Amino acid sequence: LRLRVSDLQKLQMKAVISVIGTETETYTETGKENAYWSYLSLARLSEMTQSGIFEVQNHSYDLHTYGERRGCARIRGEDPDKYGRMLETDTQKPKRFF
Repeated sequence: LRLRVSDLQKLQMKAVISVIGTETETYTETGKENAYWSYLSLARLSEMTQSGIFEVQNHSYDLHTYGERRGCARIRGEDPDKYGRMLETDTQKPKRFF
């Protein structure tokens, strides 16, 4: 299913975009576009939210790495309080960024 903005307007529907903060920063700073990965700059996100059709939500800021931590998964044996602080820190960054 592929809807255009005009389709959303006609159907009186809204859409939610859940962005990854570091990706938005990258595409805003470099101006590059990548056909294999979704990209939205801050300017484009602003334009979309001002339309009243789109709502931007936080996917994460930088939890799409695959090192010791895989995504947002808790590391085996990780202290629950430390894990909670990590999640809170990561998910608060986009609030300040956007």
